[in-house]
Amino acid sequence: LWDMGVINHFSFDPLDVEDNESILIASKGLTDEVTSDESYKIMKNIQATVRKAVNQSLGNCGYPKGVLAYMNDVGVVVDDLVDAGMELVVGIEKTQEIRDNLKKQIYHSLEDLNVVSFIIAGIRLEEDYEKHRVSGVDVDDDPAYLYSDEVFGMSVANQIAGTKAIFNFKRYDEAKPGIISKLGPVLDDVFAGLVAGCMSKVFEV
Repeated sequence: LWDMGVINHFSFDPLDVEDNESILIASKGLTDEVTSDESYKIMKNIQATVRKAVNQSLGNCGYPKGVLAYMNDVGVVVDDLVDAGMELVVGIEKTQEIRDNLKKQIYHSLEDLNVVSFIIAGIRLEEDYEKHRVSGVDVDDDPAYLYSDEVFGMSVANQIAGTKAIFNFKRYDEAKPGIISKLGPVLDDVFAGLVAGCMSKVFEV
């Protein structure tokens, strides 16, 4: 998994682990001695077999996959984001044209590498926090002193539609319409920023 880039190689390096002895013990069977040539062949064969199996397994799970698939994994689909965006439309008629333009803008924004980067980072961060993988960090109750999530949200909004979208982000962050209210402390801000930025872009003059 590390070799194929699935496990973050900055925090885990299995090459630091001496596993050749375990491989040989598991492969010896009734033989008391294994020559160096035999052990090398065993090791290479197992490496090739494991890599092939893992690669096939990842393919079966849909990897590599796009940002929409990652969003779907955390329960977010574009239509839900459109619904959330439309909830805070005030002062004008909520027309199908606005819905269509918002949906189109969301898809367009999801082609922006920087927007995608914030979303993927938010998903990974939320998962690590939810599963308490970071010692000494507990954000289950979305503490007031956690504001980096809002920085993520404002950054997404700003990337899409500039400074005005940051003010729009505050509306969506506070109201948390639709799907946004069902997300964790990081992703609610990330997707509030996405919706706010896209709504600002839709009404851009």
